[in-house]
Amino acid sequence: MNDLRLLENDLVPVYVTSTGEKVVYGKDLYRKLEVRTDFSTWVKRRLDECDAEEKVDYDLLPKIEEQVSGVKHSIDYIIKLDIAKEMAMLERNIIGKQVRKYFIRVEKKYKSDENLNIIEQGIRIVKFIADDMRVNDAGRLLMYENYCKAVGIPTGFLPKYESNGSREMKASKHLLSENGCDLSVQRFNALLIEQGYLEERERPSGKGNGVKKFKALTKKGLQYGENAVSPYNQREVQPLYYSDTFMELYTKVSKGND
Repeated sequence: MNDLRLLENDLVPVYVTSTGEKVVYGKDLYRKLEVRTDFSTWVKRRLDECDAEEKVDYDLLPKIEEQVSGVKHSIDYIIKLDIAKEMAMLERNIIGKQVRKYFIRVEKKYKSDENLNIIEQGIRIVKFIADDMRVNDAGRLLMYENYCKAVGIPTGFLPKYESNGSREMKASKHLLSENGCDLSVQRFNALLIEQGYLEERERPSGKGNGVKKFKALTKKGLQYGENAVSPYNQREVQPLYYSDTFMELYTKVSKGND
């Protein structure tokens, strides 16, 4: 429990560790509780009554204090807030109750901040994935909506997706058929990959024993379509092409194959 940062400094100073644990110094707690027993006896007894474990619930902190009579070696304790609450309660007096309630207020105050930080981190991760996969606006909204539902955030504030004007988008399979194109889907995709319009990606298999492959439009390919979130697995995208420019793309790819 090193690198302590002061969090609150009211009844008893409360610190936070580098790993996010809230702690107090044993001697600060001892002085506030106005205990008459000597510190060493009191702290050992209370920690024992709380079934506290060293390196789990508290750490020892050797100290060197300079006094008029010379150097004095002493030991303080860094105690987690949950245990400190129990220790205060065990005093069974007004001061103990006040300190315990103070610790509870500190926990509640910073618990909401911690939850907010976790949610913000989650949103940043969703955005990173959406950017990395070049997901279209509809897919992004779906990803944000599902994340908000997962963490209990109302989704009414999210905008409704409006398609890109009147531009129709379809999968290459349908557009190749509708336009009477000679290339098969497999050959068309291979040419798109060769010419930099499409790329093949991988994700871990849901069973954890391999990878699943899927295709996504590159930055170059996005002028002819969009990457939509796959309806089968939201960790994948599926390329959809603009119907009005599909034949322009097809012609470019076909000529590049000559």
